[in-house]
Amino acid sequence: MLRVCLSFLVIVGLFSSPSRAANRDAATDWSTGYHSRKITDEEFKNKPWACHWWPKQDVALLPNRGSQRPCPSNNLYALNGPLDKLDKVTGKYSRHYEYDHHREPPNSVKGRFAGHMYEAAIASCILPEPQRDVTVRAQDGTSVKFTRNDISGLLVKIIPRLINHDDFSEPTPDLFLKAVNDLSKERLPFVLKITEQGLSWFFPCYGFEVHTSDRLPDGLAVKTEPHVVYCPLWSNTPWARQERVQLTRYIPFYSIKMRLVDATRHSYLIQFYREEYGGAVLQQGWYGESASILLPRAKGDIHDKSIWTASECSNNPEIDPEIVFNIYMES
Repeated sequence: MLRVCLSFLVIVGLFSSPSRAANRDAATDWSTGYHSRKITDEEFKNKPWACHWWPKQDVALLPNRGSQRPCPSNNLYALNGPLDKLDKVTGKYSRHYEYDHHREPPNSVKGRFAGHMYEAAIASCILPEPQRDVTVRAQDGTSVKFTRNDISGLLVKIIPRLINHDDFSEPTPDLFLKAVNDLSKERLPFVLKITEQGLSWFFPCYGFEVHTSDRLPDGLAVKTEPHVVYCPLWSNTPWARQERVQLTRYIPFYSIKMRLVDATRHSYLIQFYREEYGGAVLQQGWYGESASILLPRAKGDIHDKSIWTASECSNNPEIDPEIVFNIYMES
């Protein structure tokens, strides 16, 4: 009789959710409504700065599908804007090139959200924020003042040449979770890519908070096939298999709150389910929008002028990278 009771306890222990056993006093999960536990809470000291995303239209638009209004100065090719000022110093035509090759038509639906969001997020992660305005002598002998915002506009055009071009990981929950675990070790700012309704958004991040729950939230239906895990005890007992098949299986559900540096969003919630057994992922899927992570890395020391001037600016050859380097270093 004692052996039977002990064997029953072994079986129950095998199928108990780890989150339940380790977290009896956990509060209701703020995202799923079920009991859960916090497994990671990271906030990095090296926080990115809010680099402007510089639209490619003559509009003022926040990157969260907000309202837009005409704004001829909120772009890189504006009169007295970043590239116009740079041309006064270099004698080149970067403003005209930007207008002719990268400006989106006013009525373009795609252009309504087009900008330098990716480049701005990368720049804010690997380059220190400009701290002061810089005054430079123009070709005609007059003084040209580059504000901190002007300098950020120059940086978004130069930044692709300063980084190693790593692609975002394939947006699957297991790779996303691995990337989050790796970031806990690196403790460096990173870029979060979110795909919503066919559009991609990029946000610099400086931390995250991970919760796991012992069951899926309401409204998420996942087909599960019962599987059998044999216990050394009763392994030859026919009715033990039947008991195990009928026991409830809980699929781990993850909620990750990403800490963003953004004018309109301070955090973004990533949710997915992921079931693993024996080192293999049995099933997984996103609950809402998919996401992926990029940890940008500079090619070398950002104070080394050679990595700035190794080649011409690929998407605007009229930009002089050496002048941009000098202006940025003075800031």
